[in-house]
Amino acid sequence: MTYREAYKSTKQWQRKASLISVFHYKRQLLGNHWTMRDTAQYFDVSLGKVCEDIKITLNIEKVKNCDSRKDALIILR
Repeated sequence: MTYREAYKSTKQWQRKASLISVFHYKRQLLGNHWTMRDTAQYFDVSLGKVCEDIKITLNIEKVKNCDSRKDALIILR
């Protein structure tokens, strides 16, 4: 299963954010100048969503008990 397939099949907002972040950082490690815009295109989401999901993942301890992605973003503002 690809990252995109896993992303589309899950309903959990935390898992979606994690999939985007892990995929993004793995691609960057390949050293091919991968950008957040490339990740957004791969997942067919906005650049802003990629930025927010990476922020969520980097702060997962603060937001892991939130009921929604929206609540997590409010806490992280």
